[in-house]
Amino acid sequence: PCTVVDPRPVRFTKKQRHGLRADVSIRYPVHGSGPAAGEVYQEAAATDYPPQEYLEKLATCPPGISVLVPHLQRQMATRPLEQVQTMFDRDEVLAAVGKVASGSGGGGGGDQEESSAVAVAQACSKARVLIGLHPDQATDHIVDVAISLGKPWAVVPCCVFPSLHPHRTTAEGGPVRSYEDLISYLLTKCDGVKEATLPTEGRNRVVYWHPPAHPAHLAR
Repeated sequence: PCTVVDPRPVRFTKKQRHGLRADVSIRYPVHGSGPAAGEVYQEAAATDYPPQEYLEKLATCPPGISVLVPHLQRQMATRPLEQVQTMFDRDEVLAAVGKVASGSGGGGGGDQEESSAVAVAQACSKARVLIGLHPDQATDHIVDVAISLGKPWAVVPCCVFPSLHPHRTTAEGGPVRSYEDLISYLLTKCDGVKEATLPTEGRNRVVYWHPPAHPAHLAR
């Protein structure tokens, strides 16, 4: 399972919706006098619903479309995804990790912000790896939490935000102002950090680290 931490709701991308529309047009044609499945699906897909809302919307469509719902549910079950709709804040998460470890967190009390931090802390504690894909301001937070927990991490950085991170310095000791500077800075976060290039367009350089030894709490 995967847990997404993002204040924005998880939604189907335009590419995913197009792929699903093509899938239903081929696999689930409506026979008889009803509209073609692809047309109904296109109408249902006009609004960018989050995945669960989208399935509920499809379930109300004519039989040729609603039959698609179990198919999509099976697909989603093979790649379960949960979301904690909040910012990823290093200090809040690490403080919540301590509460969870001591048994004082996760009881359902506290305000929404505290509950979200506990949920993120629980997800990070269980995770095999922490990943940031163009995480922007959360880049340092993800890396620092992973290092603190002894977890493997990988980030694909994008924006630099130099004014928000004046503490950053490159391997040469200079300020971090450009994308190249940011890569150089991330490579110094701890010993053994590596870099690779992903076969995608845009900012596609991934910086990653794996602990040299598996701590006991990572054993499965």
